[in-house]
Amino acid sequence: MKKRSFKIDFVLILTLSFIFALTFLTRFGEVVNYTITYASSFFVFLIFIFFIVDSILKKRPIKVDIYLLIFIVAVGFSIIFSHYKYHAFSQFLNFLFPTLLSIIILNSIDQENFKVVLNFIVFTSFLFGFVSYLFYYSYAFGQFPSISLYGQKYAFVSFETLQSLWQYNNAFGAFLILSIFTSMGFVLLEKNDVKRAIYFIISVFLTFLIIITSSRGSYIAYILSMVVFVSILHKNFLKALLLEVLVLLFAIILIPSFASPFTVDVILNKNTQFVQFVQGEQNVSLYMRIYFVKLSFERFLQNPFKPIGIGSFKDFYSLTVNIPDKIRFDPHSLIARILVETGIYGIIPFLLYVFNAYKVAFKNLKNASFVYVGLFSGLTGFFIHMLWMLIRFFL
Repeated sequence: MKKRSFKIDFVLILTLSFIFALTFLTRFGEVVNYTITYASSFFVFLIFIFFIVDSILKKRPIKVDIYLLIFIVAVGFSIIFSHYKYHAFSQFLNFLFPTLLSIIILNSIDQENFKVVLNFIVFTSFLFGFVSYLFYYSYAFGQFPSISLYGQKYAFVSFETLQSLWQYNNAFGAFLILSIFTSMGFVLLEKNDVKRAIYFIISVFLTFLIIITSSRGSYIAYILSMVVFVSILHKNFLKALLLEVLVLLFAIILIPSFASPFTVDVILNKNTQFVQFVQGEQNVSLYMRIYFVKLSFERFLQNPFKPIGIGSFKDFYSLTVNIPDKIRFDPHSLIARILVETGIYGIIPFLLYVFNAYKVAFKNLKNASFVYVGLFSGLTGFFIHMLWMLIRFFL
């Protein structure tokens, strides 16, 4: 029997290798320390130039969503409204270079290497999560003192919960949701029992990691992704539901042995506070996040054609409340941030881009594989995670 030849684009290999390295190098501290931002942007531009040249030589058309391009131009345009142009420019790069990477990947994948890219996402998530968990484990159970001290020094573990190498549990949780449901899709797709077992174990482990992040936004997004996953797979409803239940059940079973009792206390306390907040009781932390969204909307409505500029929410907030605050660098909601920082110029193309992307995705769902459904569910949860405080604001 003749073996099927398999080729993967060199530009795609280069891009994925760069993303893999950046996954482990990125830190939350880069919000104010621009070393990685500028270095990574430089390498992205090099890869993108190589991609353009390669596409021209191969006479391969480059597909780009026009709304995405307009949005990026709008983000760049908003720099002129910022009082701190240097910081605003670095924040613009944080929007620009992921966009360039997405253009490269979307133009480089096809039916053959689509699964390769998804496997890259799943196994990179697993490895990143495992390394992050080592720091948590060393701290929570008093093992490997040098690793424990390093993890605490750089805030990989904080407030008894897993923050990850990114030093930010919310971003880590959102990333895990994307990977978990893609992995679940592989569980349903693969025929080989060993491969299915591997993907199942990865799904369980990553779900366990989400639990010990104590990220309430991640919990909500995870539940919504579960609903999306089984809703789309209505023809295999029981199989998909059973998989979700088993993954969550095994993840919970891991908690007594692999999570600190202090972490469990933090999780229970934070979620109790959230339930009480939804019921009407006051909570300073959650109320402040609602206030950020409210403040952003009010500022947008006052002058939608004169935004505050990309990356300027921290200064806008400090001036509004008359208190210097280096922590509140965004309004804790992507839509609210785009509204207040880019105004009417950014929010319209962004919403059109999201609408167009989902329209195409829904069209492809008709005959989609389990993995595509998993990816779609995970992306939906990822997006909801960035909006959940906005949703609570309207409720």
